[in-house]
Amino acid sequence: MSKGPIAGFPVRRPRRVVVKLGTAMLGGIAGIAAQLAALRASGTEVIVVSSGAIGLGMGVLKLAKRPKELSRQQACAAIGQSLLMQAWQAAFAPHGLAVAQALLTHDDLRVRSRSLGVKETMRQIAGYGAVPIINENDTVSAAEIKIGENDTLSAMVAILVEADHLVILSTAPGLVDRRGTGEIVRVVEKITPEIEAMAEGTTNETAVGGMLTKISAAKLAVKSGCGVFIASGIEPDIVPRLFAGTGPGTYFVPHGRVSL
Repeated sequence: MSKGPIAGFPVRRPRRVVVKLGTAMLGGIAGIAAQLAALRASGTEVIVVSSGAIGLGMGVLKLAKRPKELSRQQACAAIGQSLLMQAWQAAFAPHGLAVAQALLTHDDLRVRSRSLGVKETMRQIAGYGAVPIINENDTVSAAEIKIGENDTLSAMVAILVEADHLVILSTAPGLVDRRGTGEIVRVVEKITPEIEAMAEGTTNETAVGGMLTKISAAKLAVKSGCGVFIASGIEPDIVPRLFAGTGPGTYFVPHGRVSL
């Protein structure tokens, strides 16, 4: 575990990255889209996992708190999903990029025949030059088979498409050592009980999870050789800065890779 800068990060262009944005990032997606468009222009395939459908639906319905009943959450998602896609299309349009909606369920990623179909669809979307915008299909996912939150979904997608890196952006600046220095832990070489103990949940009414689910997602992804960044999407030009090794955030070293 390192608490210094993310120095020595490989500058080699990633072949494919998955970028996950939390609901709180929706207000700044124009800037994020610009960064992702630039990354894509450099030759990196970009896949977006975006939260926000339920939150946007709550806004339309003027709900202050996330409904507890699954059916009400599904209704909010049904109302908000089209608004989410409109927002992403508007964000990528100035860069000449189309977006492609992909709503996935647990079985789409767990059942081999279906996951292979999803993987091939992602390949074809990339071939057409569009940007996949993935979300869980909250409108139809039953409680017992729901993935539940998009941090885990993004890790599952990153594993499926064999991404080099998963970038999780939210309002969190990274993994903060709240039980010690209070500083951002820059590099995590191994996710230990000590690291997991640093995670905290969320109190945001439109969000699910928090740092706990991000650590769980990182734990899942690094086992498959996918490096993981957790950083604040509010930071200017955070995506290129992360890959340059100059951005604030936490990097989780994938298994089988030499430590930074």
